[in-house]
Amino acid sequence: MPDLQVFNLAADQKALLEKWGVRDFPVTRADLGDALRVWPPDQIRDTFYHASGGRLDLQALLYNLIWQGYTLIKEGRRESIQGNLRSFWYKDTKSPLAHLGLLKSEPETVMGMLGSAPVTEEPSFELIAEFSGDPHPSTSAYLCGEMTKAFDEFVRQGIFRFRDWGFIDDSSHRFVEDGRTKRLASMSRPNVIFVAEKGGFMKTAKEIADTFGCHAICLGGEPKYITSEFFVEEVSKVIDPASTDFLLLMCVDYDAAGDDIAQQFQKQLGFFGLKRSRIVNVFTLDLLTPEEVAWYKYPLPMNTKTRITLANNWVAKIGGINGEPYGIESDVVPRERILERLEAVLKAGM
Repeated sequence: MPDLQVFNLAADQKALLEKWGVRDFPVTRADLGDALRVWPPDQIRDTFYHASGGRLDLQALLYNLIWQGYTLIKEGRRESIQGNLRSFWYKDTKSPLAHLGLLKSEPETVMGMLGSAPVTEEPSFELIAEFSGDPHPSTSAYLCGEMTKAFDEFVRQGIFRFRDWGFIDDSSHRFVEDGRTKRLASMSRPNVIFVAEKGGFMKTAKEIADTFGCHAICLGGEPKYITSEFFVEEVSKVIDPASTDFLLLMCVDYDAAGDDIAQQFQKQLGFFGLKRSRIVNVFTLDLLTPEEVAWYKYPLPMNTKTRITLANNWVAKIGGINGEPYGIESDVVPRERILERLEAVLKAGM
């Protein structure tokens, strides 16, 4: 392993690297032609193959690809990514896995190769359009998702930040960019953050930021650590995130997943320094008529033990719809009702 003193790692962080199977694979060629990302498949199999069980330890392979990429950038031997997480997938991860034949496998087969990582009851596929040319796009999406989780774990453990790589978060639906510099300079409520789960709220989010002088962000689904890191950096340009009490105006789906998204985003903001925040749910059932509720409601997915538990816990906490596990998408609420609710919440000082 490279000299860890260079990276200012604590003892517990070094222990984690060892637990993850991170090792020192020297890169001696100036053109990085012997880096792990270009190893022939037989060399990868010989190195990351379980002697017992006959399985490839994909978890260790992913962690080592990431760690070696990071160390080469820190040592000045490789240029920073200057792209998004998919850029690293394309440059460093996809080709080795393709040469191993994994992209031709079904995701359920690949899940069994994750070494000591727990095999979840249900894979969380991220459907990425760029994978459409692969024989099994869901397998590529799953593997890219596992790579993203590995990056998140490095960040959660304080080993590096996404900014250290030169990453960007280029999802246009996440940050309301148009006029952002001007808005930051004239922001009247820098401690208020409007958060929409749906990317389709981008136009409304911009209107909310302009009208109420607050921050606004559209997550486009589950919150990502890279998005949260960069968003807190934006907030810190106008107010100290560590010493401010923030109001998070959450416009998420009225269901178990939406509630989880709100809680997870709040936790991620706290991890990156926005420590004190309070959630107010903008979308509640009273924004719809009884007829609209009856028309738009849908049954929550209950096809796995995990989903059944999530749904039942959410109904116990929130009430579902008439005590039943039904939900409603936030997109169905007329935008003017959202604006009226925000105005009432802010006027009341909630």
